[in-house]
Amino acid sequence: MSRARILIVEDEGIIAQDIQSTLEKLGYEVPAIAVVGEEAIEKAAELQPDLVLMDIVLWGGMDGVEAATHIRERLHIPVIFLTAHSDNATLQRAKVTGPYGYIVKPLVERELRIGVEMALQKHAMERRQAEQQQWFASTLTSVGEAVIATDARGEIRFMNPLAESITGWPQLEAVGQHIDNVMVLSAEVASTGSHGPFAEAVRKGLVIDWGSNTWLWPRKGPSTPIDYTAARIREEDGATAGVVVVFRDITPRREMEEDRERLIRQLRGALENVKTLRALLPVCASCKKIRDDQGYWAAVDAYIVKQGLGNVSHSICPDCIRQLYPSFADEILAEVAKAENPVPPPAGS
Repeated sequence: MSRARILIVEDEGIIAQDIQSTLEKLGYEVPAIAVVGEEAIEKAAELQPDLVLMDIVLWGGMDGVEAATHIRERLHIPVIFLTAHSDNATLQRAKVTGPYGYIVKPLVERELRIGVEMALQKHAMERRQAEQQQWFASTLTSVGEAVIATDARGEIRFMNPLAESITGWPQLEAVGQHIDNVMVLSAEVASTGSHGPFAEAVRKGLVIDWGSNTWLWPRKGPSTPIDYTAARIREEDGATAGVVVVFRDITPRREMEEDRERLIRQLRGALENVKTLRALLPVCASCKKIRDDQGYWAAVDAYIVKQGLGNVSHSICPDCIRQLYPSFADEILAEVAKAENPVPPPAGS
């Protein structure tokens, strides 16, 4: 395993040599010693050490606080401040840079060893955590669904590009906003008594699945049909750390469902037309026979009996009587009328 490399920034030569000797005795490598702030930045960029020991008070125009700020922000190298009698204002400035520790001069070997070990370990943990966060963010950025994650207050901390596209909010503007300001849902959800995905997930503590009956109003433009799930993010002790919401634009699915419903309506209409056509009986214009389902022509009375529409009795209509028996049609019709409507006998007879 390679030795950790530590850059010393100290403008007093004897002290710098003493620190170097102690560090090398503890098993560390000292690639260089810088005297002024500008040189410290240059050496840090060139050598990329694992740690910088920075005296707060340096000779020249740039003090250790300013140099440490450049190194932390641009190079992301951890810094430990060496201090003796700095004034309170300087120490307050030093705190803002996020140092990995303070070591008071004159240095004690044990304190130096503990301070360096803790700083290196802390930086290694932060680097692993940053790598994990980057991997996690890259994974969520690559998934095919929109993802928004919040903190315990419901303020957005992450959203992937698909979430940006659907909501119309760039991540840089959405971060820090409450999720209810970004995920503006339709009245269809509000009517169920919901207070939005964040409040519901926190209140119920379960995975909330709203299905496909939700509309999201983006920052600009018309609403978008979505389905989404929301789940509470828990700390190790069970406390709420935030909420993660996963959702998708279901416009294509809605369009397919509408096309399906339209096709079903068309098919039903076609079936009704078929039923109507089947209800029309084909009748010969000449002989008046009826064509059945098998294509055979049958007399009307035979068709009625075959189809089970009733029994048939035969008679002759008045028009046919006059046509067939013109000479005595009136007499026949009179007899038929008497038979169908007999006169009751007088009362008392």
